[in-house]
Amino acid sequence: MARVDVIMPQMGESIAEGTVSRWLVKVGDEIKRDDPILEISTDKVDAEIPAPASGVLAEIKVQEGETVEVQTVVAVLETDKDAAAVSPPQSVDVAASEPAAAAPSASAVTASPAPAAASIPPAPPPARAVGDGAVPGVGGRVTKKDILTFIQSGAAVPSPAAAPGAAAAVAPSGVSHPTVEAWPGDRVEPMTKIRKLTADHMVASRRVSAHVTSFYEVDFTRIAKLRDSRKQDYLNRGARLTYLAFIVKAV
Repeated sequence: MARVDVIMPQMGESIAEGTVSRWLVKVGDEIKRDDPILEISTDKVDAEIPAPASGVLAEIKVQEGETVEVQTVVAVLETDKDAAAVSPPQSVDVAASEPAAAAPSASAVTASPAPAAASIPPAPPPARAVGDGAVPGVGGRVTKKDILTFIQSGAAVPSPAAAPGAAAAVAPSGVSHPTVEAWPGDRVEPMTKIRKLTADHMVASRRVSAHVTSFYEVDFTRIAKLRDSRKQDYLNRGARLTYLAFIVKAV
């Protein structure tokens, strides 16, 4: 009997989790290697996941709509068809089948010495924050050597303090969404992960980013009259007199 795990793949370097959009097979279905068995949705891509081996789908561990981290087992394949058709064997109670072991005596319990205090390793020194005068890397930039040195030191990661004036959260809060009722014949489908992230980022951009347009009004009445009076002269010489020439002259 051989059981093969189907894991949530990492579809990109920065992808940390994925959502099971739809199962293309059900428990008990016979599957061939590289056949698509489920669809997943990540922050950047929607994809079909092929079967890693041929066999029978024995178990589904992650249901549709659930989001799990990469390398999480989402299903189990059974390569032995006969074993997949039979229910799994019951677990054997080892404690009931074996004779009870004799309880240790009180003297044996108390004879074990407590671990010496000297064996406990000392706590690593706290990491120096940037505000304490430690400048990471060259020119204030963190390098690979800085990261490796920090990991080897075993120092705890300090919690970053919120910058004054910074937004409390990127995700919008306190937004009242309108209630939409489906009409007869409408089909309501949940948003994909990419569409939901896009909508969240658009609302967040509206809240935290400045949307400003500057206008400068200039009275071009005299320029327009001058251009109309000289336009034909320039056309006779094979050139077009545009407003850009006056703007360049002013600049």
